[in-house]
Amino acid sequence: MISKCANPECSQPFHYLREGRLFQVTRDHAGRLLGGAFSIGEGGPPHRMEHYWLCGACAQRYTLVIDPERGVVPASMPPAAAGPRRKAA
Repeated sequence: MISKCANPECSQPFHYLREGRLFQVTRDHAGRLLGGAFSIGEGGPPHRMEHYWLCGACAQRYTLVIDPERGVVPASMPPAAAGPRRKAA
């Protein structure tokens, strides 16, 4: 259950998906975070889906990445990606 923004420096509570960005990650049967597509191995337990949310303000500056040592953590987006989106002329 998502209760607040995934940025540990932000305390914005989660109420609805009207703003911000939702992320989905999976863990294998051993609890390791997986990046990308996954498949369930024969005879093994299913993978577990986890959801993380960045509030609107944090989603403008950060994305979430999988760090092998710290788990799911916010990372700054490159300036071009963080700025407002413009239509090509």
